Amino acid sequence: MNSIDALIVGAGPSGLLMASMLVRHGLSCRIIDKNPSPSALSKAIIIQARTLEIFQHIGIVKFFLAEGLPLRAVNDISNCHLIAHMTFDHIDSPFRFALSLEQSKTEQILTRHLSSLGVHVEHNIELLAVQQDPLGTVATLRSCISGEEERLRTSWTIGCDGAHSTVRKALHLPFKGTFFSDLFSLADVHIDWNYPHNQLYIFLNADGVLAAVPLPENHRYRLIFQLKRCRNFLKHPDQPPSSESIPDPTMKEIQAMLSKYAGSHAAVRDPIWMTHFSINSRMSKEYHKERIFLVGDAAHIHSPVGGQGMNTGLQDAFNLAWKLALVHQGKADPTLLASYSQERHTVGKKLLKTTKLASHMATLKNPVAIVLRNLLMSWIMRYPFIQKQLTRAISQIAICYRKSPIVIDAGPFYSGPKAGVRAPNAQLLDQNIATDLYTLLANTTTHHLLLFSGPHSTPAELRRLLSISAQVATLYPQQIASLLIMHEPLPVELSSNIRVMLDPSYTAHRIYRVKKTAAYIIRPDTYIGCRSIPFKEAYIEKYFKQLFTAPMKKDFP
Repeated sequence: MNSIDALIVGAGPSGLLMASMLVRHGLSCRIIDKNPSPSALSKAIIIQARTLEIFQHIGIVKFFLAEGLPLRAVNDISNCHLIAHMTFDHIDSPFRFALSLEQSKTEQILTRHLSSLGVHVEHNIELLAVQQDPLGTVATLRSCISGEEERLRTSWTIGCDGAHSTVRKALHLPFKGTFFSDLFSLADVHIDWNYPHNQLYIFLNADGVLAAVPLPENHRYRLIFQLKRCRNFLKHPDQPPSSESIPDPTMKEIQAMLSKYAGSHAAVRDPIWMTHFSINSRMSKEYHKERIFLVGDAAHIHSPVGGQGMNTGLQDAFNLAWKLALVHQGKADPTLLASYSQERHTVGKKLLKTTKLASHMATLKNPVAIVLRNLLMSWIMRYPFIQKQLTRAISQIAICYRKSPIVIDAGPFYSGPKAGVRAPNAQLLDQNIATDLYTLLANTTTHHLLLFSGPHSTPAELRRLLSISAQVATLYPQQIASLLIMHEPLPVELSSNIRVMLDPSYTAHRIYRVKKTAAYIIRPDTYIGCRSIPFKEAYIEKYFKQLFTAPMKKDFP
């Protein structure tokens, strides 16, 4: 029987990222997919800012930016009148936009990246069954071409195989939730009209909703809409309609709807893909059992409103990979793996709730409710603070793990980035060369201990910081890298092997709200695992002891 560290089932975006992240962390992988080849359909087309930060972290964001179209704003329009305009300028990220790119191209880029790491997708391979035992998992695979079966011994199995996940069914996990009785429609078409091509448009009407999302090709759009003949069509979520019972949308229907919603100047042409789809809002009660995990649509599905689905799956993979690697390599206790389900299940539950609410708001039928909705949207979107909070949520920058069991926060509750939130970027100097924190963290797989000297640190305080850095390097030489962030160069008499970053204008100190010596621990997924303001060794010791299995029997003094 062949063996491998990890088997990834499903070669969509989540599976491809999962495989590449595990390989980067040193695990051997196989990734299989029962489809004969990658899909050529556009499918998910929105890449949010947080996902772009992940791609930047692993060094592939340039490929997405080269092919995608940055979307700078979202417009809500009702009866040909603009009721709300929201830009992405408020996002605290290097990527102040949402990127439009067909999922087929996203998968191509991720596949090339995975291939560069020496792993290739195995198409036409189906998972028949997977079982667990004390040594790991045993998967039964079958070739869709020859019918030949294979048994594969793995340490871990990760199900990235979509809403009808074979892996989830093997775990006997229920996939409960609700569904919309309306059948929705989709069309990739070309549109000639007067609207700028780098903004997203949502037309709200008593007859339904029409969303127009620009695609990279000029004049090409993804339309998501409701047809009257598709209202209240679904009677049961597990009985989708056939093409005979509900014909695909027609160009005549689309043109009539576009003219009514956007005005007579709008003209649709050259259809590429037209179909119907249903909306389910479901999630698995658990995201993992022992050595088997669920990622992406295998764990949660929901309304496409806000472009959250694919991005959430990619963040699932980014969250799980480093934890799985540490446990597999014996550097962390297996209890660390429970935090994956705890952190990401909370995110999934909130996402289902908000996308369901947003979908109901967008598809209101009552005329009075529609008027009230439009007035409310027009009023609240005038305030920059609300726009900032909304764009942070949509871009997934605001996702946090404040209640996670592997988060320790010892700092002022009213100030600065807290433990459990995404680490903000900050400008720094590295040997007098301008850089930033995200650049320093890029392409790394370790935790980072950021030690801030504060504006007026004494030699004694600096010695404390250097001492804790040396102890961490001794105890966890492969798990943790330390950075000392100072206003001015380290005094010669205190020279050390620790890497020193300069913050001459106190930019990083202000962003992290540091006024005295302080410490932040940044996880491999660039979230803050621990915050100690002012700096106290006890909190750093507690965090690392609960997370790692120390390679040496030595405690902090």
